[in-house]
Amino acid sequence: PDSLQCLSKRNLIRLLRLHERRFDEADLRHWCGGITARVKVLRARAREGKCVEEASEFARWVVSSGLFKLFEGEGRRELGKLLSETQWDCECHWKNESRGPWVAKSELESVNAKLDLLMARMASKEISLPLTEKAAEVGNFAEPALHVIQGGVS
Repeated sequence: PDSLQCLSKRNLIRLLRLHERRFDEADLRHWCGGITARVKVLRARAREGKCVEEASEFARWVVSSGLFKLFEGEGRRELGKLLSETQWDCECHWKNESRGPWVAKSELESVNAKLDLLMARMASKEISLPLTEKAAEVGNFAEPALHVIQGGVS
């Protein structure tokens, strides 16, 4: 420690660069998760026709930089599949063969089930629209809310 205090900033940086660098499993999982999340966002945007170049460039960079080789296990397989699908989606967009934004069938069925339940409750008058409640508070909608006063030059 005392010998490090007499080193200049430049020499200290040079010394640190010579040391072997290692990453623990937590670092690698964090990076893999962050990269996966970013690729998912870029892929969704690319499917909408937005940020297509950015998505393609980022996916290619993750593979070509060697960063992808650091990851192992299920995270690597998921990220690898996601990267190749992102590149494919970008190529389809450039060929005017857009695949479009997709929603998982289970998510769509869940939304439809919620809408069916909401409509059934509305039909049985368990709940009412806010407009109906507002109309009851205000009263009759036959009267216009604004009155036009005729003006003229005298």
